[in-house]
Amino acid sequence: MTSVTESLRLQHPNSIAPTEILQVWQEQVDDSGHRFVRAPQTIYPPNGQSAGNTAPLSGCALMAFDASSALLATKLDDAPSTIWVWDTTTAELRAVLLFHGNVSRFSWHPTTRETLLIVCDGDAYNSLAFMWDPLSDGPKPLDFSNRVPNGKLQVQWLNVDGLEPAALFASDSRDFVLASLAKTEDEPVPWFADGDSHSMLSNNSPHLEAAHADDEYEGEISELDDTFCFKKA
Repeated sequence: MTSVTESLRLQHPNSIAPTEILQVWQEQVDDSGHRFVRAPQTIYPPNGQSAGNTAPLSGCALMAFDASSALLATKLDDAPSTIWVWDTTTAELRAVLLFHGNVSRFSWHPTTRETLLIVCDGDAYNSLAFMWDPLSDGPKPLDFSNRVPNGKLQVQWLNVDGLEPAALFASDSRDFVLASLAKTEDEPVPWFADGDSHSMLSNNSPHLEAAHADDEYEGEISELDDTFCFKKA
């Protein structure tokens, strides 16, 4: 009979005190949109509310390792709006991301280490996703509402060998876009032919064009406020 040996145990604390090596980011929502601020003092992750007489859930609801297996993201049943990011080499908590809405899913980039994609539930998060890495100033909102307007957003990493920079596919089942994580105006976008990138940042503005499910694949490029470069598939 195969034996199992415990090699790591992670204890999710009820209170979290930010330190130099532990980032704690809290979502702020106002008329200008979604942004994150770093918590200055000890915080207490909110508990999920059970409906009616339903017994509250407990335990780990979601977990995922990054491409290097050095980071592990978790979500608890009883704290559904919080993501915990652990250093698996030391079993220490490295980041806590607190959202207003419940986190429905998250995934690390399949090959680029330490790059996390997050999607939340609720009308306030329609056509919205977030990306986080340890060097960023909190999760960055990715607003697809002007190009995939139906609200029920599905977004996932493009797992293509040799694809640089990394890219996303976002769709509401009717309209869709490709989104490149290029960081500069000079960085090529993988789906432009002959290096014609027309890309990247201009005061955090990308190029984006939506495509309809029955559209032809040819099209021009337009601009939209955000931090990514987009092109019709």
